[in-house]
Amino acid sequence: MAALEARKHQLIEYVRQERDTKIRTLKDQVAACTSKLQHTTALMQFCIEALKENDSSAFLQVISIIS
Repeated sequence: MAALEARKHQLIEYVRQERDTKIRTLKDQVAACTSKLQHTTALMQFCIEALKENDSSAFLQVISIIS
């Protein structure tokens, strides 16, 4: 019986560690996606402002910056 209990505790600990690892990985992925979304949103805002530019030379200068 003691061997079964010991094995049960080992398996429970293994499952907890796996769960924690997966949660940590998921949190890292969420953080990376959030960061990418923020950068993309900023770039979109920048592009919207660049498209409002009436001066074609200024537009061309902006295009070289974001390329």
